[in-house]
Amino acid sequence: MIIYGTRFFGRVFPIPGVGFVATMFFHLFWIPLIPVQSWIVLAEGGDDFEGIKIPLSGWSVLAAYARAAIVLGAIGALVSGVVLAMDLGSAPSLLQKVAVVCDFALALAAIPSWILVRGLARPTAARRAALLRQLGIQEDQDPAAGPAAGFGAAPVAPPRGATPAAPRQAVTPPAAGVGAATPAPASGGPPQGPGPGAAPPAAWPVVRPSPPPFPWA
Repeated sequence: MIIYGTRFFGRVFPIPGVGFVATMFFHLFWIPLIPVQSWIVLAEGGDDFEGIKIPLSGWSVLAAYARAAIVLGAIGALVSGVVLAMDLGSAPSLLQKVAVVCDFALALAAIPSWILVRGLARPTAARRAALLRQLGIQEDQDPAAGPAAGFGAAPVAPPRGATPAAPRQAVTPPAAGVGAATPAPASGGPPQGPGPGAAPPAAWPVVRPSPPPFPWA
């Protein structure tokens, strides 16, 4: 059975609350072979993901190949060390002993090598700012808050302990005609009552709250 396909490798530049950069590779038995496309991955689950295409990331490709080399090298060195250790016999030579020690040392070296690659994959301040700009997020803004203020921005929550502001009110005036209020008389003139057929005062203005500025928020 041959296992092949495409999947993400070389995850680098993680930004908490936002995502990371990864490259889609064609793989064979989960070994990355050919890079296809780099993405800023915002969310993923199973075979589905959400992200933004970016130019091929050299750091992501390099990290994918480096991690694959570390894993394959560690497995090869460990297998070689075990085989050589089993063939040492009762009177091993110095060369055989050195070979066994070197194989196990190479296998153990995979741990700090993996940690080193992971450390190099962290974004610098400049690269983090560049990635946030590609996503439309300001550098001084909390990444989890989404885009900067403007179209689609979420309303800002009031400070803790503060009384939330009441919604804006829109007053709908009564239509002209039956039930409309009579305009105020001129200065010095006799007061005028409501027009013929006027409705009681309770039916004059209808007050209703205006909709929020962003109904989708």
